[in-house]
Order: sequence, then structure tokens, then C-alpha cells
Amino acid sequence: MKYGNQRQYGDIAGDLKELQPFIYIFRRGGMGADARGPHAEGKKGIFVVNESYGNGCFIKHGILLPLSTCKDERIRAALLMLGKTLSHDPLCDGAEARRRQAQMILDATFGGNIKVAAHADMGGNVEFDRSRAFFEMLAENFSYVEEVDDDPEGIAVPTKLQPFPCKSYGEYLEWYYERMDARSWGWDHCTPCLVFEGTSSLGNWHFTRDGLERPHFGLDRLFQINPTVEDEPATVRLEMENRWDWIYLHLGVGSQTLDAVLSNSFPPVELLIEWLKSIGRGDLPVRFQIEEEGPEKKFEAYATDDPDRILLRILNAYCDEQEGVFIEAIVNRRQFVDAFRIAMREFFRTEFNPEAWYCVTCGEYERPHLGDQILADPWFQV
Repeated sequence: MKYGNQRQYGDIAGDLKELQPFIYIFRRGGMGADARGPHAEGKKGIFVVNESYGNGCFIKHGILLPLSTCKDERIRAALLMLGKTLSHDPLCDGAEARRRQAQMILDATFGGNIKVAAHADMGGNVEFDRSRAFFEMLAENFSYVEEVDDDPEGIAVPTKLQPFPCKSYGEYLEWYYERMDARSWGWDHCTPCLVFEGTSSLGNWHFTRDGLERPHFGLDRLFQINPTVEDEPATVRLEMENRWDWIYLHLGVGSQTLDAVLSNSFPPVELLIEWLKSIGRGDLPVRFQIEEEGPEKKFEAYATDDPDRILLRILNAYCDEQEGVFIEAIVNRRQFVDAFRIAMREFFRTEFNPEAWYCVTCGEYERPHLGDQILADPWFQV
């Protein structure tokens, strides 16, 4: 419900500097229509704070708990210190070291009870583990924003606060989905982040990370690269198949080559991006699969004893590993990721045909097509 500039739910259009830093507990991948439906008046306190709008995966709905509402000065100071651990580079290289630094700050105040999420990218925000201790800390010390005075040409100012009521993640999900319509197949997870800047960079493809696999095999702990092995340079080219909803991926690694189909029937592009970002941050090992409307290929990346060099393996998912290896090589981590990032950016700028990929509208709301979403991602703008 709105009274003039007062807003109790939905998109916040004004500048967020009066709210930041804030803890944002949001559902990944919500639809813009969720905040505009017939029961929207029941969503009091559920806000969208993204800098990018649309009816697609940029949208995230959640509650805001400004750090300024924290009653414990020691806790507030510790959380503010986490801002020093963040990367201002969209590539977020060195995320593991930043997570360790952030965890040391938290441990000094919380004695190990509150954890940074295992694969937080540490770029503009700190993602937390959804533990009972974290939610108990919020319930004891924080209030959430129930209403803002939202000036699209100026600043969004909180005008009404309420004590945070949930002492566990389960309680929060119940509270949240009493306000947001639960989807017929169940509740989606929510993500707690401490946001300092760049709300649109809260993982444009964040919700796809669950599709990444994290093998337990720590190659870097057991082996060293043979000194005679050199890095194999990677080359990447993408082309559009306009007769079908396919994008062809042509990958070369040294003398080894691979052709793969990126099919809209089993869309892998978002997952490919998250896989590449994970490699770029040094969050290894990591793998995922591409379904080619029949064949499947596994893309794997393992850390080595050299943080700048990785073992890349691309396999036939249905064959014995001895017979189904397409590519196996040591590559420079940054060169490999850059080859993909630059090739994808150029492809989506100049060749991508959204009409051949999928319909770009969804009901009455226009949906940004895949190319627009990718080119709006700061990771592709470096």
C-alpha cells in the first residue's frame, strides 16, 4: 500500500544510501509480477532493491535489516568491518582469502557460531550460512524495514521499522511465505547477505549455483604439476543456429578441440557463466554438465599446486573416463576464463538472435532476453 511516496512492499526506486549497509534476506529468481499481483498488499516489508528491473532472474524479493538498527554496538562494528574484505572488482579474484579474512572478523565476535557461506563471492556483499545462531542474532538485535518514503528522483528513507521476529531459518521461511505466495512445488530457499553496494550484482545468476557440483577430490593437496608441462592456450567461439534454439560452442585448448550444443530446451548458459565465475574466483574444484538434447558433457576444473593454473577436463558423461575424454589439459586460470568472457560478450553483442532462442515477453511484462541480461552483468563489462 502506498501513501504518496510511502511504500510498504515492491520495487524501491530511490537511492538506497540511507538504508545501506543492510542485511537482505531474499528469495533468488523471483518474478517481478510477484510484487504486483492481487495479493500484493499482504507483502508488507517485502522489497525489491535491484538496480536492474524486468520480469526475469534479476528480480529478488526480501526483507531489509539496516545495520543502523542493530542494538549491540560490538556486533554492528564487527559487521561493518566485513566491508573491508570485499572486492570492488566484478571478477572477484581471491574470494577464498577474502572469506577467510571475513570469517576471522566474525569469529572474534561470535566465537565461530556465525559463518560466511562456503562459496560467497565477496563482491559487494557478504553471504552468510543460514544457521540458527545467525537468525537468533538477528532476532535479538535487529529490526526490519516495513515502510519507506521512496523518492524515485532522490533517496529512499525508512519510515517504519519492526523487530525481526524469526529465531531460525525455518521460522523465517514460514514468516516469508505467509506473505509471498508459495509456488505449487514447494518453498524456494532464501539467501541472507550483508549488502554494502551494487545490489544489482547480487548474483544475476545466483539461483543457478545450486546446479554446480563440488567434487571432494582435492587434487592440489596431493599432486604437483610436472615441471615439463606447459599451459595450453584456450580459444572460444560461439555461433547461432537460427533454425533451432541452439548456440554452438567451439572450444580449443592447445591442439584439442570440442564442439558442444547449448540448447534452449536444456538451457546451460547461466550455469556455464557461474562455472566460469567460480573458476575466476578460484573456488575450485567445480563442475557441471551440458545436456545437448541427447549427449551430455561434463565440464570439470580442479585446482593445482599453482593458484594460477588449473586442470581442465571435459568428458562424455555416458562413457568410461578412459574413453570419453574430449579435453584434458593444464590451462592458465585467468586466460581460460577471459577467453570465454570476451567471446561470450562479443557473441551476445553482435550475433545472438533472441527470437530464435525464446519468446522475450511473459504475459503483460516484457522480459529481458538472455543477451540483455548477460551484457548488463558487470562481470562481462570488465
